[in-house]
Amino acid sequence: MKPNKLTPGHNMRWEASRMMLPEHKEVIRRQRQELNKKTKPILDEQELDRLAGLLHDALEYDIAVKIEIFHPYENRWLTGQVEKIAPGQKQMQIITENSLQWITMDDILEVLLQEK
Repeated sequence: MKPNKLTPGHNMRWEASRMMLPEHKEVIRRQRQELNKKTKPILDEQELDRLAGLLHDALEYDIAVKIEIFHPYENRWLTGQVEKIAPGQKQMQIITENSLQWITMDDILEVLLQEK
């Protein structure tokens, strides 16, 4: 049976006039993005000490590191040399291939030492 304007649940008269404004699309996109938002994991004291030790070793022995940084939508990885650690400000400075970046220590989830 082919639906027509009298078929229950169908409104063929207005079907062709449906559209979405760009503002509506933006709101829908933001709502979908919020559904994928993650919460930051809480690391225990042992894990924080382990990460701090790896960063200290990387700085002292000039070893390249790969660091996982928390982001609410998708974590990112940075690879480079640890240039400076500022424990009072809870930040560290890393030199990557093309930039010099400050990273908040609280956002670090994982540290991997790279072999030369």
